[in-house]
Amino acid sequence: DGSTTKTRVELGQGEFPADCPMQDCTVRVHFTLSTATTSGVRTDLAVKYDTRTDVALKGEPYAFRLGCGAAPEALETSIRLMIPKERARVVLDLTLGEKARRHGYGAKNCRADAPGAEYCAVDNALATVQWDVVLESFDAAVNWYKADVQDMLNEALVIKEEANALFKTQVYELARSKYEKTLSKLESLRGLDEDDFEAVDAMKMTLGLNLVASLQRLNDHVSALARVNKILESHPDNAKALFRRSVSLLARHEFNAARDDLFACVDADPSSQSSIAKQLELVKRAEAAAAAQAKAAFGGKL
Repeated sequence: DGSTTKTRVELGQGEFPADCPMQDCTVRVHFTLSTATTSGVRTDLAVKYDTRTDVALKGEPYAFRLGCGAAPEALETSIRLMIPKERARVVLDLTLGEKARRHGYGAKNCRADAPGAEYCAVDNALATVQWDVVLESFDAAVNWYKADVQDMLNEALVIKEEANALFKTQVYELARSKYEKTLSKLESLRGLDEDDFEAVDAMKMTLGLNLVASLQRLNDHVSALARVNKILESHPDNAKALFRRSVSLLARHEFNAARDDLFACVDADPSSQSSIAKQLELVKRAEAAAAAQAKAAFGGKL
């Protein structure tokens, strides 16, 4: 959206983009953070933070996993396009308003404890945030074109756990991204033997259901329905999938279809009867409320 610019200051070691940490992985960086305000005595850039003098880091680079909100999106996205030992300047223009702020500190997808966050409070009159960053090194992610299936599954498990942690802390957009990217990679695998197929299918099921839950928390019920329908095409009696589809159907006021899925869920998993009864009650109340609202709206036109 034009709010972030990255400028290479010094060449690194390697080839672009082959030697860039474009996939979610652990990176190690040093950076200085500078800011400028829109008005007042400090409208020029001033250094506010330096990883090299951060006592907690003890002189070591800041090491973190990409895609987990450990740094602002503007900085993370730029790091993904760097090669080892490259020096770059990343500038976030906050005068562009909300579209720029969602890439910086204080955004939903950036942790409150990200280094430098205390100098970039949301209510500050900041005009510019600048990072002078060096990518010291990174741990290359699994090469999905060359790795064996078990290495792929191990990588998928790590990313799934990261996504689960993000989901639990309500960072749903980052969780969605991790589930979706990893699921897409697994869906691209072909020619698996029977054992590998079962293991991959199980991981795909878990990631798919978690992706549906993330989409629902983001109120994207159209995408949630598309994803859960895909699951039910190959696993029509999966109780969790039926339940989650009913949630999105309810959100879209498709009450009869939501009830049908809940009844099918009980048939698939009789032990879920108690939780299904509660969900059926929610459907009943929502349907009654929708009917009352429609009646009131119709009556107001008479």
